Amino acid sequence: MNNEFGEAEDLLDRAGLLDAKLPIPLDSIIEYLAKDGLELHYYDPKLAPEAIKNAAYGVDEVLHWKDGTAALFINRKRPWTRQRFSICHGIGHFILPAHRNLDYLKRGCNTMRPLTTKPYERQADRFAAGLNMPPSRFRRDMLELPFNMVTIHELARLYSASVESAAIHYMQLADIPCALVRLERIKGSSGLRSFSSPLRVRYQLSNALFPFRIQPGIIFQEFPDKVLSWKNHENQYMPEGLIKGERFGLGLEENFQAYSCYADEFGGVIALVYPGNIEPSYVVDKSRLF
Repeated sequence: MNNEFGEAEDLLDRAGLLDAKLPIPLDSIIEYLAKDGLELHYYDPKLAPEAIKNAAYGVDEVLHWKDGTAALFINRKRPWTRQRFSICHGIGHFILPAHRNLDYLKRGCNTMRPLTTKPYERQADRFAAGLNMPPSRFRRDMLELPFNMVTIHELARLYSASVESAAIHYMQLADIPCALVRLERIKGSSGLRSFSSPLRVRYQLSNALFPFRIQPGIIFQEFPDKVLSWKNHENQYMPEGLIKGERFGLGLEENFQAYSCYADEFGGVIALVYPGNIEPSYVVDKSRLF
């Protein structure tokens, strides 16, 4: 478990919330941290308070320090799952020792950008994932369900997280080699995207066990190359498919399995990818969650 996950679970344990009913009650965490000088406020970017108006259009959360106390401002125009992650991210800046009294906005703040290289933001993102989805509980739940995107959707619902943040957490905690690949539709000559537009790889994130690097920019006319079956989740059918290794530029002999879901109104795709010669062995027991 990384340091940020440990800090997040330690905070939940001290607040008596590590085993609280899900989703984790963030209002109780804020109440617990009030004794240390943390206040939570919501703002409209068009009517941002003076203290944060210069940053309000570039971020979803701002932690403003003054006289030893801190006010955490959250963009209330964002979806609730995004607000939850932003709250947890801001608490990370408040809690993590190296972040105390740090004017991190001068270094840039990129809440929930998976590829940010800014160390303070990556640390706060990991803390946020650990606080919203405590790893010890999340991993126990994921191991009792099948290895696929339907499980990620259900865990996202259970923990009140976005599908993308739950998928990143899931991939990082998995005990088999896997990667998360985000593909987005390419705009056509008209400047518009449609469900028939080709897909381009935006990013790959992988756990330490996944031995391949899938480069951004690879284009797919269809994804996956071959549909093997379909998973039905809330009347949305997600393809389970095969991707040929050469499509990822990784050689002719390597094939990959992928569980996919459509991520947005333009048909962007989030795919959970793993080597095709591996059979996930998670126990299928839905009694705890359904």
